[in-house]
Amino acid sequence: MVMPETIVCNLCASDSTTPLFETRDRLLNLPGNYRFVRCRVCGLIYVNPQPTWAERAGHYASVYRGYHRLETEPSPLQRRSMEYGLHKRYRIVASHLRGGRLLDAGCGGGDFLYWTHQRQGWRVYGLERVSEMALVARRRYSLRVAVGDLIQPGFASGSFDAVTLWTVL
Repeated sequence: MVMPETIVCNLCASDSTTPLFETRDRLLNLPGNYRFVRCRVCGLIYVNPQPTWAERAGHYASVYRGYHRLETEPSPLQRRSMEYGLHKRYRIVASHLRGGRLLDAGCGGGDFLYWTHQRQGWRVYGLERVSEMALVARRRYSLRVAVGDLIQPGFASGSFDAVTLWTVL
């Protein structure tokens, strides 16, 4: 069994923290506790020790809210809200670029990539940690989605004009 890793602050690399609180997974009721700390230098709040990727994978089951997809959402009001969110995200990207190569890291089922692909001038690519969700994006929308993360993305430097990370951090 791989033990969680105690890390330094991702923002300033300090190892000086103040414990804030400890909690458990209340959505899926998975075992384990998670301790939140505040960096004494920069104030960043984060989980420490960090769960392993194997532990984290269990939190991204098909019931994870981030994987609810526009086409499968049963509530018309929620679908409308999701459409608004996709449009809003697209406007943010389009305010900086009118097209190009876009990588969406943590693309889930591919809704944002597909939304962006429908606009002229965009070539879209996805990066998704959970292989089942990458498969959903590939099958449903015929998107180019790699399984992986930004730690070792497998793309050459300069491959993309824009990289998005919606609800990833």
